[in-house]
Amino acid sequence: MPKPLKLFVTGLVACSALLLLATSFVLLPRAGWVLGLRPNLSIIPGDSTAVPILLGLAVWIAMTLFASAMPVRIRGAVVSVSTAPIVAVMVVGGPAAAGWVALIGTTELRELRGRVPWYGTLFNHGAIALPAILGGFALELIQGTSTDLAVEFAATMVGASLFFFLNVLITSTGVALTSNPRRHAARRPHGIGIRDGQLVRAQGQLLEEDERRRELRPQRCGPPIVDDGLPDLL
Repeated sequence: MPKPLKLFVTGLVACSALLLLATSFVLLPRAGWVLGLRPNLSIIPGDSTAVPILLGLAVWIAMTLFASAMPVRIRGAVVSVSTAPIVAVMVVGGPAAAGWVALIGTTELRELRGRVPWYGTLFNHGAIALPAILGGFALELIQGTSTDLAVEFAATMVGASLFFFLNVLITSTGVALTSNPRRHAARRPHGIGIRDGQLVRAQGQLLEEDERRRELRPQRCGPPIVDDGLPDLL
């Protein structure tokens, strides 16, 4: 992995983790909120104690896991529908809820089976969690304490758009920092899909192919080319 890419991955993961922890424990210490989570997240209406709120968060994580495991295939592309619950919990539970759901809810079986390198898994989740948190803050800033539906709708659109933009920006930066970007442009990997409705990703195919080729022939001189293991880069 090239040094600039390594620094970018390290910085992204560190920023994502620090912002999520700060959002949960420092930035949103509001009355009735638990670990930065809105009381609206509670599975028991009117009960704003910790257990019902955390159980509500677990329900949203489960829904996102299910959505991540059921992508839609359109003309060879894989479109994940897990963006919907992430944006929804951004509205219902706030920035911290969006961050936790994006971080945990986008876990895939291939990651648990070790088919994606650990640094690729960290990048994948950091590239989703960080935009989700920042999108949630944008929503909070615009909506404030207003209960007007038009204001809430506008705030949701801004938050979701920021989520989308930052997600694509992070992924595009990762692509630009790969050691051999021409290779990605020269051939279209057969695992291309759109993660969470926005990311164009290769689902780890390039890395797996490289690993198989390295097992069949001696390693070439010079640093190895790592095409993927990042957020399924195109």
